[in-house]
Amino acid sequence: MRKLLCLLACLLLASCTLPPLEESALPAVSVAESLPQTSYEESSLEASSVPETEISLPADISLENFPEESDEESSEEESALPVHKLQSAVGAKSAFLYDSSLNVVFAKGDLNEKIYPASITKLYTAYVALQYLEPSDVITAGEELSFVGKGSTIAYIARGHRLTAEMLVQGMLLPSGNDAAYVLAAGAGRVILEDENASATDAVAAFMSAVNHHARADGLAGTHFSVPDGYHRDDHYTTMADLLKIALLVSENETITRYTGMLSARVTYHSGETNNWTNTNRLLDPASRYYREGVIGLKTGHTSQSGYCLLAAEMRGDRLIVTGVFGCQTADGRFADTVTLLESLI
Repeated sequence: MRKLLCLLACLLLASCTLPPLEESALPAVSVAESLPQTSYEESSLEASSVPETEISLPADISLENFPEESDEESSEEESALPVHKLQSAVGAKSAFLYDSSLNVVFAKGDLNEKIYPASITKLYTAYVALQYLEPSDVITAGEELSFVGKGSTIAYIARGHRLTAEMLVQGMLLPSGNDAAYVLAAGAGRVILEDENASATDAVAAFMSAVNHHARADGLAGTHFSVPDGYHRDDHYTTMADLLKIALLVSENETITRYTGMLSARVTYHSGETNNWTNTNRLLDPASRYYREGVIGLKTGHTSQSGYCLLAAEMRGDRLIVTGVFGCQTADGRFADTVTLLESLI
């Protein structure tokens, strides 16, 4: 797998700019018993009516004794992974299809073009957080909830609620909870700082510094993440090439794939509150016309700048198929495009 990541890091293609798309409302995707039901996917209000919550984070936090990651194969001769033009007709502005059995990528657009990942960000947030937290670690939600942007999808987490790290991963990956992302980020940040009393601002900033450190170590050369949930920031971006690498990384993580492939669940927080969470990915729903039995996730996303997007993975025996569609004009369009890509491979 590390060799695949090294191969992907060598992709060099021309870049262009993805035009912003308008946002449109989506129905709520999460139901809570003890809290008001006001959930949206990523950012569902009109762009003009959603002022972003400004988060004032320290410009730089020194991370002494930060764990370095090494690649034992880094000294080996590397060659570029073959990339071919995507022949399947999809409406997405940009898209890719990867087949592990062929070890090849088919692409519409530039794999190294800067794109906004929206809530697909949460995959890497979960991946990095689990480098510092045990799934059973209990985290108390606090001040960091004030950082959640207006109109965000939420998992109905309130201050004082106590959830395990694994529950927070589930809350990010099923109902796409931006609140879960911030609580998990703050919890991991306090571990990084070795200060359980660190402020939410310092803890989230430390975590985001760690995210970008890991991104460099993982060969995500075109990625910079500034928030844990993917709520739009101009300096929060990635590329299709890097998202493919992220997909390959998280597909090997059992905690993450347990929830990327889960349709719905009734959960009980560590502090006793109960909730029902439903996945935003319609590929997982047997009642949906987009249902695919072998799909293991991965994550939906949407902002006005990113359009509707979806990073998906399907297992066919030992064969892993990864697709990404970005800049779709409708919510259903991303699922239709993904099915088209998956069905294009025999």
